[in-house]
Amino acid sequence: MIRDSPTSTKRRQALSHAVGSLIIPTITFFAAVLAQEYAARVLDNLLP
Repeated sequence: MIRDSPTSTKRRQALSHAVGSLIIPTITFFAAVLAQEYAARVLDNLLP
């Protein structure tokens, strides 16, 4: 039996799932980097 090729909606759905699963870790990473930089600046001002 020959299987039909996947439709574009499945491919589009897989892409949206992949992008969606990467958004939250990316935002969390950038928030952590910004928090670290902010904390370093605050500590540099408090403890010269």
